[in-house]
Amino acid sequence: MQYFFCHNKKVSDFIKSKGIDYITVAIDPKTRILFSLYEITLELKEVLDEYKLNKKLYLEAEFRSELQQCSNQ
Repeated sequence: MQYFFCHNKKVSDFIKSKGIDYITVAIDPKTRILFSLYEITLELKEVLDEYKLNKKLYLEAEFRSELQQCSNQ
């Protein structure tokens, strides 16, 4: 088995909203950073791809909005 250590709460919340449960939540003893641990499955890979696509689309829309605001000044 392979595992995905998720150190980003937004990503972890997105994964959970898609019905995938984490194995555990813990604090890395070396870095003291909280993470959620998931088993890597095809479903998890698809959800992560969806998150990346949504993030890219959001950033592009935000950039277009900023450009529009600059051109209106």
